[in-house]
Amino acid sequence: MRQLSCLREKLGCLYGRKKFLSTVWRSYEKSKLYLNAAQVIEILHGIETPFIWQHDFQELSTWKIGTEFSESQLRAVYRYLLLKEAVGVEFSSYNGLFLTDKSRRFLSSLAPVFLSEHGSGQRKSRNY
Repeated sequence: MRQLSCLREKLGCLYGRKKFLSTVWRSYEKSKLYLNAAQVIEILHGIETPFIWQHDFQELSTWKIGTEFSESQLRAVYRYLLLKEAVGVEFSSYNGLFLTDKSRRFLSSLAPVFLSEHGSGQRKSRNY
């Protein structure tokens, strides 16, 4: 039973990174804007904001497809993709994200993403 649970977690992270990368690409393709991580997560969760409506992001095929992930899990996926250089940050565009050449490997690969148990990606603090 534990093996099945682990497999489910790995597949969830695999799909999480593909959904995140797809949203970065599709939102840029639609609007020519670099969205920051919070805006990408809003699209994946289907959160309606004036910015989302202004640019018609609710029409994207990735709209509301990440509801099975918590915000902290998607932030952990974002940090992982940033660490692996699959996404870059355009600092002159409000920390907007763009796909790098390495992102193609993550879109086509079945290699799992390993995150912490709760998806926060944060370590527990050490008390010395």
